[in-house]
Amino acid sequence: MSCVVIDTSVLTDIFLTTRDRRPDAKELWDYLIEKGLRIRVPMYAVFEFACALKNEQILSWPQKLHVWDEFAEDRPLWLEVVPMDQGFFEKYFSTELPHMRAGNLIFVAMAKVDGAILYNRR
Repeated sequence: MSCVVIDTSVLTDIFLTTRDRRPDAKELWDYLIEKGLRIRVPMYAVFEFACALKNEQILSWPQKLHVWDEFAEDRPLWLEVVPMDQGFFEKYFSTELPHMRAGNLIFVAMAKVDGAILYNRR
């Protein structure tokens, strides 16, 4: 099964219905489900995503946070979280990416090494 590496900002756009890029993110999500693509993200993305949700909740207070409620058995989220441990470092650290550093380039390294599709909203 093929996989795609998705930047945290795109995941946030998928889940939060109030985001400006939500229509594009929903279209992407529908495509991923249709094609049966597995989403791979580093554990780093889970932390970023949790922070984004927390900040969005603070900004939307006192209104309720609007999170996507379309998940169902026939529309599963296939999200594989990749631990960031020594094995991650050994697999994804590469001298072929001379400008590699933390942040979003972690997603680039994963996509390159795994031969995955990389999706970033920028």
